[in-house]
Amino acid sequence: MANKMANEMANEMATHQHKRRKLALTQQEQATLGGAIVPRLDRSFDVDIQNSGDTYDSIANNSSIFKLKLDHLLETVQPVYHKLSHIDDTLRELKRCIENIPDHEPMTITEGENLMKARNIYVPWPEQRPSRDVAYTVSYRRPSSIFVIGSYARRSALRSRNGLTVDLAITMPSKLFQPKDYLNHRYFYKRAYFLAAIADGISNRTDCHFHLEFSYQSDSPLQPILIASTKGEDSYGPHRSDIRIRLLIAADANLFPAAKLHPAKNCIRTGKLSGSRENVLKPPTAFYNASLRSECLSMSYLKFLHSTSMNADTFPAACVLGSVWLQQRGFGSSLSGGGFGSFEWACTIALLMQMTDQNGRSILSKGYSHYQTFKATLRYLAHRDLVSDPAIVKPGAQWFQETAGPILFDGARGMNILFKMSQSSYGALRCAAKATVNLLSDSTVDQFESCFIMKLDVPTCCYDYTMEIPIGVCKEASSNTPMSVFDAAERSSHLYRILHEGLSDRARLLNIRQPATRTWSINSPANNDLSSSYIPVGLLLNADVAFRTIDKGPLADDKEKAARFRAFWGEKAELRRFNDGSIHETLSWTPQEGDQSVLARSMRYMLEKHLSKEAARSIRMISESQTTMISSEQITSSSVVLSSSSRPSPDLDDLLQRIQNLESLPLNIHQVTGVDPPISESPSRRSLKHGNSAQTEPLAINIQFEGSSRWPQDLVAVQKAKVAFLLKVAEQLEATTAGLSTSLRLEDNTNLFSNAAAMVVSNPADSTFQLRVHHEGEESLVLEKLARGSKSDPERGMAAAALSNYKQKFVQGPMHRQALSSLSSRFPALSASVGAMKKWRDRHLLSNYVSNELIELLTLRTFVHPGPFDPPGTMVTGFFRTLLFISRWDWRSEPLILQLRTGLDKHAMQAAKQRFEAWRNIDPAMNKLAMFVGSDIDPSGATWTDKKPSKVAAARFTSLATAAANLIQEQGLGLCCDDLFKPALADYDFIIRLDLDLNSRASSSVQNQTAFKNLQSRSHEAAHPQGCNLIASLADELESLYGNRIVFFYDIMDGDVICGLWNPIAASTSWKVKSDMPTIPRTVHKDGQDIDSVEINRNGTLAEIARLGGDLIKSIEITSSQ
Repeated sequence: MANKMANEMANEMATHQHKRRKLALTQQEQATLGGAIVPRLDRSFDVDIQNSGDTYDSIANNSSIFKLKLDHLLETVQPVYHKLSHIDDTLRELKRCIENIPDHEPMTITEGENLMKARNIYVPWPEQRPSRDVAYTVSYRRPSSIFVIGSYARRSALRSRNGLTVDLAITMPSKLFQPKDYLNHRYFYKRAYFLAAIADGISNRTDCHFHLEFSYQSDSPLQPILIASTKGEDSYGPHRSDIRIRLLIAADANLFPAAKLHPAKNCIRTGKLSGSRENVLKPPTAFYNASLRSECLSMSYLKFLHSTSMNADTFPAACVLGSVWLQQRGFGSSLSGGGFGSFEWACTIALLMQMTDQNGRSILSKGYSHYQTFKATLRYLAHRDLVSDPAIVKPGAQWFQETAGPILFDGARGMNILFKMSQSSYGALRCAAKATVNLLSDSTVDQFESCFIMKLDVPTCCYDYTMEIPIGVCKEASSNTPMSVFDAAERSSHLYRILHEGLSDRARLLNIRQPATRTWSINSPANNDLSSSYIPVGLLLNADVAFRTIDKGPLADDKEKAARFRAFWGEKAELRRFNDGSIHETLSWTPQEGDQSVLARSMRYMLEKHLSKEAARSIRMISESQTTMISSEQITSSSVVLSSSSRPSPDLDDLLQRIQNLESLPLNIHQVTGVDPPISESPSRRSLKHGNSAQTEPLAINIQFEGSSRWPQDLVAVQKAKVAFLLKVAEQLEATTAGLSTSLRLEDNTNLFSNAAAMVVSNPADSTFQLRVHHEGEESLVLEKLARGSKSDPERGMAAAALSNYKQKFVQGPMHRQALSSLSSRFPALSASVGAMKKWRDRHLLSNYVSNELIELLTLRTFVHPGPFDPPGTMVTGFFRTLLFISRWDWRSEPLILQLRTGLDKHAMQAAKQRFEAWRNIDPAMNKLAMFVGSDIDPSGATWTDKKPSKVAAARFTSLATAAANLIQEQGLGLCCDDLFKPALADYDFIIRLDLDLNSRASSSVQNQTAFKNLQSRSHEAAHPQGCNLIASLADELESLYGNRIVFFYDIMDGDVICGLWNPIAASTSWKVKSDMPTIPRTVHKDGQDIDSVEINRNGTLAEIARLGGDLIKSIEITSSQ
């Protein structure tokens, strides 16, 4: 009867699924053919949950593209069930094997165990083994029913690379049990023997070809299961795939009264008191009760979910979307997966459809589309705290006072759906739900990919701070017994309580995952000793306070709270009076030289005090070590190991004041502005190493003089006037400031219309600044020149380049720096994350292609548009997430548009996208603009990506980020960050090894020549500090001579190699008299004819480069066949 009903349910579900697919296909065809699908605005997402879902046809961004992606996702992630007939045949074969197992009479526990051992089967007893002198017996009888349950039965399963998993429920006959068997593990002992008998029966049949293993259902030692796996031809291709059938044990729904298994009841009674008296004194056994109750409700929940799918057509699709969302975030029904998987998701939706709010309205309407149902369910999980405010559907008796953890109680069936969730995993679920709800309301990011496609279960990317604690050190020192699953759960809960109380508001989320259990052979005893396992811990930090050095506790007058505070912190707690006169219990974490961060030291102190010294020593602070590897050359203060500090620069303030006070200038100074943010260790500044000393890129300062008719009306004359002003400023600064030196540098001597010069100022404290003169009338003069010139006029091209240069230095540059400075104050980890990204770029020899500003914008995207995460709280997380974004960003077809301030509305977004499309229409080969990166302060999208990076360099940039992202995801907590910064030199055609010592000596000798002004002409956009950087000069020279035939890669500031790739397009050309490269003749056979041509003489070209570099080049290595 049960089998017949299950088959009917499956057929009916398949029919409904087919109807839905036809409907979705029809809508997709309409959209493709230009059908009338009118989007409607979702104006109520932030109002209440009843109206939270936007219409199915206007899912996100008022576009049907999101809907089409959802339809495609639903089709691709699910198996094609009509092609899985071989699985149905396998299930029938297995069912027949089980039904043919013979019964045997009852026997004692010892006799049953000996019988199984004689057959080479080990009974998978629960962790608390039965006593050998118990009076009750075990036996085996033919199952009363065998039926398929789970996602395969509901037609909501997901495809998997490891093959499909099918759950087969085997119902034990009620005759095997007595009325009191729900107490003291009796049911689970009989269950374990029943499962062993099934394993024995299947393994001894010659016509059943299955590989059998024991495992734990949802990692629970109370519920061992049998896994039967086989190999079969894959319906989706010629390769073979696994089919895993999980044999789950079920019981009759009325086997035990539901009231006896209520979450508030105690069912493990070991005392000598009477039942009623002991039930009062003993704590509730909620997990035990729910585990037993769940096995009695297998058929009930199958019917319940089937009935829901019949009443709500979109229910199965919403379940699939939820399963994908959970899987991508690492959630599952097992204890190690957090206790919330596809079954719990489906039950939550079904129960929400029965629940009403205080106004009597349904929380979840059955008429919602699958996307509306998905989003409304997420919103419920995000905003309803089921720990402090339990949800009870059709309530009966409500006594949950002593039950910890979240509660979504199904009163009709007497079951808490969330019984496997801890407070830790429930907090992680709510946090993920909130982040997704925020993501779905952000129209500036790809909602679909972030919600359903991205893999978000990598701890180093999901959390701001990660660590691992050996679970063995968390148990009592005197205990030599193996660490069981329940022991691990207890230790994890104890660890959670310690860290949760000690961290206080430093962390927004504390997630502790339990170690997963393993399968084992039916011919050996279970071996799930977790003593050698590690407990992974992930923190989401409140970045503003996570690294504070003073913790203010309760007031001294609050005796109860103060006593608790001192009991927890011990001798570390002290009384301190604050400026407002209040006296608080206080913790002081004074920074120490070479010590770890405040966060790490506080957690070690907690563990040492409340666990053991061994626990404090054994903890692996993964984020600490990763931060040290990444920021070893950027952050030197131990107190800011994981954050960045913003401090005004006194040297900058002093210089600005001195310039403002200058007199006897031809024009009065109107304004002096520091373009770069006045931040110590600014992310826009990089070190240039010269031997044991180091210089940094100078901070930019713009000087604007008052408007006057005395300014010339000719662009060339304006540039000469600016040089004269700079010389006059330098003369007065040197005359009024002791120890200050200046040097004038020509920035671009090839374009007469562009900004010609900058003045580099160095003070005795080795701070370096770069002064430029900003003349507002310059822009109008350039625009006039552009308007008058013809397209073929060479001066028009110079004017266009001058306009771009003017906007970079005097318009967009200052606005960009101000936005960066403001956002660095808002996001404490931003500055250090930018520095890490620049270090990564430099190590991979891309500094001549990827500008500082572009790196800053890419990193800013991680913070201002963080979905599906929250903004990073540490440098490591910001660095990793930026690499992940770059690896996913298809810059060929997608623009990057950021909201750095406010006002980026949908019209501005649309305008920026249209500008991007115009660029692609004008320049489809992407010769001028490869990456389009715009913002609300720079809608052009080309300010920092014009000509650089080139298409080749951008592709290299993306491929390196992809390799780094794969390394981060594959190695997880075991990642060695040094591997991220190792350049792949073997990818280049040749490598030029440079002599850094010679460069250092040259720099020192030039620095010592202070008697003369250093007038240096250079074309590179970033002016180097005082001193001669021979490597940068050589790279510039090589670019100018061979840039059209060779693509060079190097680190401008402190690289020791210059790598090159031969341009394959320019490798072979027709012969001409004046060639700019050494060539050799070559005959090409084309269209039946021999054509004379020439190709680059690569060895001759490399010889020229070696001669040009002289002693600066140590060697040239050829890595590919020439």
